Amino acid sequence: MKIVPKELNLPWGTYTHLVADLGYEESKIGSGYLAGDTLDDVMETYFERVVGDENYNFYGRQFPLSVACLDVKTGLSPLTVCPDDELSASRYDALGKKKLWYIAEARADATVYLGFKAPLDAEKLYNACTGGSVVELLHPIRAHKGDFFVIEPGTVHCASGVKILEVSEASGLDFAIFGGGAEDFSSQDSLVEALDFITMGPAPEPHEHAHHDEDRVTRTLHKCDEFAVTEIHLGDALHIYTEQFGSFIVYTCLGGEASFQFPKDGPTGMETYLLAAGQTLLIPAELADFYIVPVDRSSILIEATVPPRQIEDTYLPEEGHEHHHHDHDHHHHHD
Repeated sequence: MKIVPKELNLPWGTYTHLVADLGYEESKIGSGYLAGDTLDDVMETYFERVVGDENYNFYGRQFPLSVACLDVKTGLSPLTVCPDDELSASRYDALGKKKLWYIAEARADATVYLGFKAPLDAEKLYNACTGGSVVELLHPIRAHKGDFFVIEPGTVHCASGVKILEVSEASGLDFAIFGGGAEDFSSQDSLVEALDFITMGPAPEPHEHAHHDEDRVTRTLHKCDEFAVTEIHLGDALHIYTEQFGSFIVYTCLGGEASFQFPKDGPTGMETYLLAAGQTLLIPAELADFYIVPVDRSSILIEATVPPRQIEDTYLPEEGHEHHHHDHDHHHHHD
């Protein structure tokens, strides 16, 4: 299923939903007989056929992953913080929001701000946000194309001079506590409401500065209970067997163009989807295997999935799992 991107123009740049099942924002399918349906519609109809048996048992009809693109063109993106799964479940009946930021483009002043330079208390943070001086307290990290940052719940974060591919848990709980366009960027933007879950000390540096080895096709960026993300430099065709994942797979093309080819009955024997830069494709869990073929030799893909979750492993929100549910486990690799 090709997903239709939805771009929001904001004072600092653009925020584009690439894959969203958030209630207030729902991605639409742009291809095939499901064209025009929302991702929520697809989940309501096809359940585990989309996400896999274990993930459906765990998350229910909530599609568990979000993918977005932040292009920070002017100044800073809003300073944002997200709660963890346990607090989000008990307070908001929702998933928390752990994130991975992958730097797709870095300009001359490219910077990611994660956490604070030194410990502080809630009063000092409140005064710095309301007084406009909070940026001076933040920990700046120079960003380069191909870097990635794992952003844990509770860590304040923002960026300048970068284009970011964001992979995260499916949650709207972005609390924008400072910065332009906060009310448009986020479904939750109350500084007071966020103060009790902000990590007030310096954040660890969840940051990779190792650039891609030309001999490697894939680079595993991060695997955790909430998601697994891999960078693919597509020089030759890959044959992907989905049973290794036990889940859906989302591919976003960051450069070049790739041809996704699916075995089918009929005279041609293959169904083909072309994925150009900026486009996103969702592979349902029920599809057994497929091929990814580079249209040119510079094709770069980001592959994201949610490892199958065991329901006894973790904490879930209250009643059932109709919409907003979450948590742990993993697996992956290419043939």
